Amino acid sequence: MKFNLKTLLGFTLVQLVLSVILVVSTLGFLRDLNDDQLLNIGQWIIGLLIVVSVAWVYLLKNTRNKLELEKKANIEQLISQSSHVAMGEMIAMLTHQWKQPLTTMMMSVGTVKIKLKAMEMTDADEQFFNTKIEEIEAMVVDQNQLLTDFRDFFHADKEKTLFNIRANIDSVLNLLKGLIVKNSINIEINVPQGLEMLGYDRELRHVMINLTKNAIDQLIEKPVENPTIWIKAFVDKNEALNIILEDNGGGFDGSIIKTVFEPYASTKSS
Repeated sequence: MKFNLKTLLGFTLVQLVLSVILVVSTLGFLRDLNDDQLLNIGQWIIGLLIVVSVAWVYLLKNTRNKLELEKKANIEQLISQSSHVAMGEMIAMLTHQWKQPLTTMMMSVGTVKIKLKAMEMTDADEQFFNTKIEEIEAMVVDQNQLLTDFRDFFHADKEKTLFNIRANIDSVLNLLKGLIVKNSINIEINVPQGLEMLGYDRELRHVMINLTKNAIDQLIEKPVENPTIWIKAFVDKNEALNIILEDNGGGFDGSIIKTVFEPYASTKSS
């Protein structure tokens, strides 16, 4: 609800004018009244003026407070928008610088591929090198896309797309495959193949990467028998999509629950 100062003051002035008119209209009868009656009328008029004055002051104070709060909110919004613009410009500049070595790296990988084709090697060696080169190319492409996501993070014109949840999660596990295999971590997935979501595919992927990486770190830090990460997704009775990631690494200290969702909150030393 918005408060309009002119409307409130205008309403109060109308009340005051009507009160004065009412008082003036009774002046013609004053000559027929005795002193006690005149005194009562005078007291009534004074009381009325006091009530109107108090109401006026209250409305002025209340309206001023509302306007100050609205002004403060507008200023905070402008500051936030300005900060986002400045942050977006800085990230765009950094992204441009970071993408240059990735481009050089991709070109070097291409050169190595050409060189390997000219070399004589066994089929097993050729398959090994091709597999590793494809993994490197996939990682470079992914990092390049990650930088693009950072650049576009503060853009308000991002469009939602319909994407497959299982494919999203599979891409995360494929990216972290090296860590998962190296530390002999079991992955249990219970996500329907046809489950889809209207939203931001890349941003969900970043969330899942962080959650999965945190689970892997916990399982490495606190070794357990048969380390496992469970990932499941389903639509509940309220038609809300639920994505749950669990591990058997013992969880985190309950004392940090109040700050766990704050920006840059971490229990890691570095």
